[in-house]
Amino acid sequence: MNTAGSLGIGNILSEYNKVTEAKEIFKVIENSETDPSIIKHALLNHAHLLMNEENNEFAINLYQAGRDKFPDDLQIALYLAKAHFKRKNYSECQKLTIELMMSHPNDLRLKFNLALCLYNRAAEIFSLTVRRVKQTEDAIRDFKVAKSMLTQFIALQNRTSGDPASYLVPSTAPRDEQQLTN
Repeated sequence: MNTAGSLGIGNILSEYNKVTEAKEIFKVIENSETDPSIIKHALLNHAHLLMNEENNEFAINLYQAGRDKFPDDLQIALYLAKAHFKRKNYSECQKLTIELMMSHPNDLRLKFNLALCLYNRAAEIFSLTVRRVKQTEDAIRDFKVAKSMLTQFIALQNRTSGDPASYLVPSTAPRDEQQLTN
């Protein structure tokens, strides 16, 4: 079986709204392929289709299976955290994001995701008509942390003139020819 070709067929089927058929192809590839790269793509594509169908629980299970098979893959972990976020399971999203931040401390996506997670969890608590004092205190703390983190992002953006790629360049290095001449 040409599994790379089958993976492509599954992708094309999903583009043409033949989602059930695409998911079946991805399942077969996941269970029969030996090439880790192809397994990973089939597993992720299958989980993405489940997320699009709002079948978040099964998608989370697939992303977790992918994380178990590829524990060092940051992209799979980000998808898993996003699935928890979409499911409003903010504590799991926060736990996973903090764990990822330990191994990827300079990844701004993780810091932004954590701020967004804390903000949404706090907003959810404040939307409750009845809440405990501890919940309110935790929500206030989460809002403050999220605000601090988001303020840092705004400051970073202002320092880099809004150029999203410029934060990747060391601040002492000139970014363009005009800076070289000044």
